Amino acid sequence: MLDKDTSVINLMALRTITNDVELLSREAASIDPSIDSVFNEIRQVRLAASTACASSSQICPQTLSIPLHDAVSEYVGDARARSTKYAEAQPAKVALILERLARFHATKGPAQADLANKRSRERDMVGRLVRQRA
Repeated sequence: MLDKDTSVINLMALRTITNDVELLSREAASIDPSIDSVFNEIRQVRLAASTACASSSQICPQTLSIPLHDAVSEYVGDARARSTKYAEAQPAKVALILERLARFHATKGPAQADLANKRSRERDMVGRLVRQRA
C-alpha cells in the first residue's frame, strides 16, 4: 500500500486491510495460540502497545486508524494522544496514506473536491510533524 506503484487508496481499502489482519490473527490463534504473537505488531489499533511498528514495509493499524477514525487533528494537535493512543503510528506513513487518500478523492471530480482538500491539509499538518522529528 505504501509502495511507489500504489498512487491512490480509499477508506474501504484501509478498512479491508484492518479487517483482514484481524481475521488472519483469529484463524492463526485457533490453530496454534503461540502464533498469535506474530500479529501483535500489526493488530495494535486502539491502544499503545509494547512492540513497535518500525519496519518500513509494514504499516501499524494505528497508522491506519488515524484516517479511518478521522483523528488527524487529535493526532497532530494532542501530544499526549500521540504518545499514548497513537504511540506506534509513524507520521511519515500517516502523511503518505493521507496523500494517497487525497489523490483518490481528487480523481472523483468536483463532488469530492472538499474531501481531497481536507486530506491534503491533513497531510500537510502531519508533514510538519515529520519535519519536526527530523
